[in-house]
Amino acid sequence: MKRRATVTDTSPDAMQVLLELLKDAPPWRKLELMDQWNVSLRLLVMSELRRRNPNKSENELRLLLAERLFGPETLRTRPRRRLLLERGERVREAVLSGKSFNLIALEAMFKIDVFIAKGQIFETSQLDRRVPILISKEPAEQAYVSSAEDVVLAKLIWYRKGGEISDRQWQDVLGVIRVQAHHLDIGYMRRMASLTGVSDLLDQALSDAIPDNQGDS
Repeated sequence: MKRRATVTDTSPDAMQVLLELLKDAPPWRKLELMDQWNVSLRLLVMSELRRRNPNKSENELRLLLAERLFGPETLRTRPRRRLLLERGERVREAVLSGKSFNLIALEAMFKIDVFIAKGQIFETSQLDRRVPILISKEPAEQAYVSSAEDVVLAKLIWYRKGGEISDRQWQDVLGVIRVQAHHLDIGYMRRMASLTGVSDLLDQALSDAIPDNQGDS
């Protein structure tokens, strides 16, 4: 494996406290926390942009923020209607060709990566095993998310495709396993890992994340 050594500024005790808090939090609370973190980050970035660009308007600053978040392509000076039409054509082409594409909520400045299922065994299994969660209490709203097992497997696949050098992907895998340790269907994960060619990575992740070989149950 080419996995890099992990560098972290979080002590083991602090990490354990964070993991316990996440384990106990319901899905809607986790989404709420994620949204709060995103808002806080954007406020900090906007504050720095205002300091560096005191003569720019709020609209100009929002465009700079979009460039920071999503890349310079968001600053193209084409008419909005034409730009949206081109994006619509790109979406249709991506769906027909089975490629991925992005959706951006302009007001919220939130990007969504969309991957088209190609009928492969793992992709079909992901959709079949999707999990409904409550994302809002008032009003009550529900959405589907991938199961924890499939999140781990998908990230291991991406980790391998990326040359096994992404510490972020690896830490995401370990984090999901640690939080969901007692709820994972290890048998399913091993079967699907074998089919997708990441059995060795799964074994290493379980060994790194779960002490005392609890992943063998």
